[in-house]
Formats: sequence, C-alpha cells, structure tokens
Amino acid sequence: MLGRVRVEPKHGPFNRDLSCMARHIRGLPLLDTSSPAKPHKRALSRGWMHQPHAETRSGHLRSTRIRTHAAGKHNPQNVPDPTVMPDRSFSPEDAVKAQLQALQQNDHPWPNHGIQTMYEFAQDVGGMERSIYFGPDKLKDLYHFDHFMGLFQNVFGQLIGAQGFDLGPSTTTERGNVILPVTVHIRSGDAMAVRFVLRRKDVGRKEGCWMTLSLLI
Repeated sequence: MLGRVRVEPKHGPFNRDLSCMARHIRGLPLLDTSSPAKPHKRALSRGWMHQPHAETRSGHLRSTRIRTHAAGKHNPQNVPDPTVMPDRSFSPEDAVKAQLQALQQNDHPWPNHGIQTMYEFAQDVGGMERSIYFGPDKLKDLYHFDHFMGLFQNVFGQLIGAQGFDLGPSTTTERGNVILPVTVHIRSGDAMAVRFVLRRKDVGRKEGCWMTLSLLI
C-alpha cells in the first residue's frame, strides 16, 4: 500500500507534482515537467541554483548545485576595487607610492580605502597560509580583509593620515626581492622609518606586478 507522499513547498528546490513522485516510487520512468521549480531567492543571492533532478545509478533522485554568474567576483567588503590597483607597468617605487598616497587619505573615497589599497598590493592577499606581511613574529593569513584591516591598524596605525613620505634607495636581494626604505612623516610630526619588501607576483590576475611581501618597522 502506498503511504503518504510529502510534497515540498512550491518555492523549494525539490518541488515535483504528486504524479511524478508516485511514478518514481513505483519504479516507473519519470515524467518531464514543463515548468521546473524556480531557485530560491536566497540561493540566487549566494550565487547558487539547483539543477533539475537527475537519477543516480541506484535509482534515487538527487539535486545538484551549480555556480551562476550571480555570485560575481569575490570582494571582502562588497565594495569596488580601490582606485589604484597593482599594475605591471609600476616600478617598485610606483607601487609603494600608490599605497602610501592612499593611506594619506585613508577614508577617501570610502572608509578605509587606503587600507584596502594596502591589502590589494599584498603578495599573499586571499591566501590561507600564514604570511610574513607583518613580520616573521606576526605570522597571519591574509584571507579576510577585515582581519587584515584590524591587524594593520594595530601595527601600522601611525602610517594612516601621514603628512608625507620620502623614498630611500632600493636594493635587490639574491632572490629578486626589492627592499625599499621609506621615511614617513606621521601626523604627530615625527619621522617613522619602515621598509617595504616587494616581490613580483608570478600567478593570477596580478601576475608580473610588484607586490608587498613584508612591511617592516
């Protein structure tokens, strides 16, 4: 005797009419539906949608999820890219200037835009492995921008809103890294010495760009 068959709400991913489900239970071929269920709004907002049901080798129904264009490009704070992004035409000095100039007006054109620029110029941005960006004694992955921003404000907060900066002569290491010393004139009027250690990105959309491997005091 055929027991009760539960039908999911119309907005659910497993909506099928009763006759189709009954045919499946009895082992009969499934009927093709002319109007498949619409994906849930929350699924679309997250960039996922459900494919129509497919039959597995064991004869059970399954529902698979596929990525849609609605997901868009990953952005930690759901804001546009900074006004200046890493570029293959930039020299190491150009890359450092772009970062420090953004920090001078950190909240323009939106809050923490300067720190976001520093994040986009970080060699290990988006990585899950621990980075030496903040120094060998402060290893931290750079996967989340929010975490990067918090640590940056704690370690390099004095660089934000600086009055100016002077670049020193750069040196190149045996590994091809460029070390660029900078004297930053911070808000208090004092001078703060920092060193940018830069390396060319060798993979991804920023391949060939000079990126900050470490920022040291």
